Amino acid sequence: VDDFEAVHILATSDGGYLITGHSDGRFGCVIKVDADGIIRARRNLPEIGGGSTFPIVKMHSVEVGNSFFVIGNSPGYIYKLDNSDLTIQAERSFGQSLLVGKNGLLSSGQDGIIVGGRNVDTRTAAIRRFRTSDLSEDLNFRNRIDNIQNSNASNWGQEVIDIERATDGDIIFLGRISNFESCNCGGELDDDIWYLRISSQGNLEVISNLGSDAHEIFIDATAIPGGGFTIIGRSCDANINSCESIGPSGADPESENDWFWEFDQFGMDLGGANLLFDSDPSNLNTDN
Repeated sequence: VDDFEAVHILATSDGGYLITGHSDGRFGCVIKVDADGIIRARRNLPEIGGGSTFPIVKMHSVEVGNSFFVIGNSPGYIYKLDNSDLTIQAERSFGQSLLVGKNGLLSSGQDGIIVGGRNVDTRTAAIRRFRTSDLSEDLNFRNRIDNIQNSNASNWGQEVIDIERATDGDIIFLGRISNFESCNCGGELDDDIWYLRISSQGNLEVISNLGSDAHEIFIDATAIPGGGFTIIGRSCDANINSCESIGPSGADPESENDWFWEFDQFGMDLGGANLLFDSDPSNLNTDN
C-alpha cells in the first residue's frame, strides 16, 4: 500500500493480521490481511465529529470477541471495528484531554478494555476502562483509580506507556515519572520508570518508581512467569557523568545504553544486562 505507514501489528484469531498506521499523511488507517498477506479489508479512521485524523505515531489494537478495538491520538480516540470487514461499530473521542500511550490498551475480559495514557490538562497518568459493548466508561473503575491516585499523589506518574497482563492476573502499568530532585544534570528533569500494579478488580497492589539519580527511559516490557516483568530501557544522558542507572552496574555513563532488566511483582530488581553492539550491528553481546 503506497500511501500507508505501519505503526502496530496484531495477530488475529483467524490466522491473519490487523495492521494499524497512517494513510496519506492524514488519516489513521486499519488494514486486515490474511495469513498470506493478502489485503481483505481496509478502512481509514475519520476524526470523530468530522474531518480527518492527523498523522499518529501512537496506535495500538486488541481483539475481543468479534471486534477489534483501536486507539490513537490527534486527537485521542478509540474505535470498535467488526473483525471481518472493519465496519465501524462504535467510536469515542477523548479530544485533547487524553493522549493514549504507545502500548496503552489491554483487554480486561469480554466486557471491557483498559486504556492508559496522559491527562493533558493535569499532566498526570490516565487510566480508564470502557465497556466493549458501546465504549461507555466504567465509572466504578474510574473512581477506584482516582482514589488510588489521590492516596498516592506524590508517587503518581506523568504518563502510562505500556499495559501488561501479569501471569497471576494482575494488571501492570508502566510509564514515566519526572522530578527535579536529586538529579546531577544541571536542573534538567530526572525521568524514572513508573510502575503501578492493580488487581483485576482495580485494587492497588504496588506503586513504585524504578529509577535512581539518572534518566531511565522506558522502551517496552513483557510479563514473565511468577508475576514479574522484563523491561527494555535506556540509561542516563551522555552528559550526566556522575549518575548511576537502574540498568546493569557496568553501564557506561559516557553514552546512552539500552538494557533489559527483570523485576518481580513487587518491583524488586532481579538483574539483567546491557545490550552491546560491536562495529557490526548484527552482532549483539551482553555484559552479564
